[in-house]
Amino acid sequence: MNEEERLIRSDREVALGELIDVLARAAEVTRRAAERLDGQGGAEPLARLAAQRGSDRDNLLAAGLEGGAQPSEPDPERAAAAGLLERLRAAISADEVHTVLRTCREAEGQVADALTAARTYEFPDAVAAALVELAERQPLMRETLAAAERAAGATG
Repeated sequence: MNEEERLIRSDREVALGELIDVLARAAEVTRRAAERLDGQGGAEPLARLAAQRGSDRDNLLAAGLEGGAQPSEPDPERAAAAGLLERLRAAISADEVHTVLRTCREAEGQVADALTAARTYEFPDAVAAALVELAERQPLMRETLAAAERAAGATG
């Protein structure tokens, strides 16, 4: 495959790449939120959620590569800018706990949207199976975030 062919990605590869990217961002946002809430309610469920989203990203990337897809790696500049925006929001917020939890909810919403978009395409078996597992885990991930919110609300 020549350089030009590798640069051209199909719509399904773009959708898969976007899902991998939002999973990486969700893992990072949630990890930072857990660190900010360390010692307060909600940190432990957020740490679990961050670890799961990182694992989801790694598994989906591996399945995509196994299936011959060319998903893109997350853009480090975009991730850095998103992290800076998140920290600025929290710094100027009167209620930092609710701000970091809102950022986690937004990240999880992006995961759900990207998953829905990716599932509209046909993928090789390994990717399709990873997408099904991810979709089946969505209710647990929402409950984990809700548990973090309840715990933070109980102490905040």
